[in-house]
Amino acid sequence: PSQGDLVIDVDYPTGSFSGGNVGQMDVQNSLAGRVFASSMYPVANGTTANHGPVVEVGYVPASGLYAIFGSDVQTGSSPLTVTFQDNSYSSDPGGVTSWAWDFDNDGTVDSTLQNPVHTYTACGVYDVKLTVGDASHSPSSVTRTAFIRTDDITAAFDDQVVGALAMQFSDRSSGPATAWTWDLDGDGITDSTLPNPTWAYPNHDPVDVTLTASRLCGGSDTITRTIVPALAIQTTFAGGATGAAGSTMLFDVDVTNPLGVKVTGLDVHVAGGSGVGFSVEVHLTSAGHAGKETVADAWLLAGTATGTTAGAGVRTTMNLGAPIYLPPGHYGMALHHLGAAPAFTVGTGSNQDYHGADLALHLGTHRSTAPNQPFGAGASTAARVWNGALRYQRCQLSGAGGYGFLGEGCAGSLGVPRLTPINDPRLGQTLQVMVDRLPAMTALMFTGVSSSTSPLGPLPLDTTALGAPGCFLRASPDVGLLISGASSTAQWNLAIPSSPALACALFFQQAVVFDPGHNAAGAVASNAAGFVVGN
Repeated sequence: PSQGDLVIDVDYPTGSFSGGNVGQMDVQNSLAGRVFASSMYPVANGTTANHGPVVEVGYVPASGLYAIFGSDVQTGSSPLTVTFQDNSYSSDPGGVTSWAWDFDNDGTVDSTLQNPVHTYTACGVYDVKLTVGDASHSPSSVTRTAFIRTDDITAAFDDQVVGALAMQFSDRSSGPATAWTWDLDGDGITDSTLPNPTWAYPNHDPVDVTLTASRLCGGSDTITRTIVPALAIQTTFAGGATGAAGSTMLFDVDVTNPLGVKVTGLDVHVAGGSGVGFSVEVHLTSAGHAGKETVADAWLLAGTATGTTAGAGVRTTMNLGAPIYLPPGHYGMALHHLGAAPAFTVGTGSNQDYHGADLALHLGTHRSTAPNQPFGAGASTAARVWNGALRYQRCQLSGAGGYGFLGEGCAGSLGVPRLTPINDPRLGQTLQVMVDRLPAMTALMFTGVSSSTSPLGPLPLDTTALGAPGCFLRASPDVGLLISGASSTAQWNLAIPSSPALACALFFQQAVVFDPGHNAAGAVASNAAGFVVGN
């Protein structure tokens, strides 16, 4: 076979083989079937590893009596009902005539049916023995060791951020578990025996979290994962004023971390009672929000957070459906509240700027508009301070990669072309990015290492002089690749090597979309994006 040599010792002496596709078969005079592990089996990323394949073949012996059996299930929670299937072979014309089943191999016959059903009521590991007889051969027995296992468990857990440095852990063990032991801070001491504990961390340092999940009679499994408590930048929660459901808070965000940040969720302050489901749309624009409050084409919907109101004066925690990666740069952010009214504070100058190690916030404006038109007609009130927090990760600590908005594109005959990632960039994987709104089904995808300088001059570069008014080059065109597609879309692919040197490497890209006749250049620009490679 193409995936390595496989050598099988079958269970019976000479006869006819009716199995599948194998490389070599050694037929030996033995009732002990053996499967040999082959070496150098190819696995992910071009590496190899040993493996032990499990192979089942159909085989018809020349003569004799051989006990063989199977079952519909071998594992599960107790009480576990198992239907056994007799597959024994006899060359006697009358076939197999008797069956003696010992379901727990304790020496006592539990059934003499050919295909019995048995329920294992207690947790444990069971050997099963079958003895068969016919009219012309000595009885044949087979014992399958550890054939039935009840109440096995595999430990697993999820985690999510529920506040600044606060994490919620959720048991996801398969079994399921009936007891839990958590070490949530990596010190070897049990911190919780709850199935879904919450833990507040003192800082953002990576920490090992260990869960030992147990089930019923004492079987257990342990898993340890390294997690990074989310970083956060927080404004005031003083309140003092409220908008209406459907209104929008706008402010500026400076991403000062040189590799950008990956926003995972929001903490917000909402007016009214608790227990109401609502959402917040996160819109982005480049170079700040001033002057763009009513310019819908200048904004990109980057993500949506959902949650349930905690009530006035209480922090409401929301998680984004998909994290938002922000490359280093200066942005405007608009938080459009749907189903709940934001609470905010009147700006005084001293309460409008917030600075952290990776982000700075400059607040802001409140807009009261129609619920589904955050940039439509309506009142805009300056010096209004959003009450909330942005929770985020940085690649330097978490190794999390991301692909996100850098700046706007310009409209062609089909509108503004957009770059949409299909997956996050990661070592050893292929990054896939869709480009849409292609009138000529063709685009030139540029990728570079800078969003501030290029061989053509400082970025962003106004391309009016090149025949494309209203368009800006925002990513250095260090490498270009012509892509083509169909139905006004094309896909760009980048196979990222599994090189540790590329972990947290930062790149920028933008597509030049061919649009003959639309302007003198015959082309427009897509939105620009930045991406950092995760590990």
